[in-house]
Amino acid sequence: RNLSCTVENLNPITEYHYLLTSYNNDNKALTVSAGNFVTTDDVGIDNPLLVNGIWIYPNPASESFRIGGITGETQVTITDVSGKTLIKRTVAPNEAVSIQHLPKGVYTVRAGETAIRLIRK
Repeated sequence: RNLSCTVENLNPITEYHYLLTSYNNDNKALTVSAGNFVTTDDVGIDNPLLVNGIWIYPNPASESFRIGGITGETQVTITDVSGKTLIKRTVAPNEAVSIQHLPKGVYTVRAGETAIRLIRK
């Protein structure tokens, strides 16, 4: 069975953590679910900023970005719109990835098997 809820007035490109508990008619807890999500920004990109539990922040970025949701060292590849590999390196959790040498534009960041679009502003 799927449950859902709506939360309003969230900030764009912000990580939120949640804890949801469902109760029966006797007010006994049935299920508890915890997790996190990142809100998106209206940047005109058709890909969400959160994919397979992995996200890029900030996005758009100007000098560097970080990858959230990775728990260990992860192979990261950045390609341009033609598919040309521009950066390929191993990234640790919370490590900044410099993109200041890249021109403004849209790139694909692959973290392991997950691909997310990144805007360099």
